[in-house]
Amino acid sequence: MGIKKFAATLAAVVMAFSCMAVSASAAETATCNNHDDTAFSFAFSDWGRSNTTGRSKTDTSGTYIIANTICNGGFDVYVDGHDSSAGEWADCTDKTTRGQPHLKTTNNPGLISQWVYENGYRTARLGGYKWGSNRSATGLWSPDSAGSYRYLGSTT
Repeated sequence: MGIKKFAATLAAVVMAFSCMAVSASAAETATCNNHDDTAFSFAFSDWGRSNTTGRSKTDTSGTYIIANTICNGGFDVYVDGHDSSAGEWADCTDKTTRGQPHLKTTNNPGLISQWVYENGYRTARLGGYKWGSNRSATGLWSPDSAGSYRYLGSTT
């Protein structure tokens, strides 16, 4: 094989591998999740429950929350997934791994472990619970998360 033929073959092989590498990297491009923060304001009543409106859930990451103000003793948090076929909300909070998530500190971001996306739901809402309290809590939340934060548990 002559030098010119070898060079041409080598160039063709390099170009083929370059095209495959570009195709592979394009296929692995990360999608953006729904981690923009939205304000929440819970006004707990005697029944204790308060919810946000639903937001799009786009991946399996934890639900982000940070409280600006909380009621005395904190409050339980949960994440519901929306079943669009039934028109109902279902509690998808992962209570098995860490217990019922409880938020009792301000300005300390955390994640809520939940199974919204894994259970096939594509809309999530944040909920808070404080039985028998006419108090309030405010902060920010997002259905998906970016970055590393602690997961909330029953003693957090």
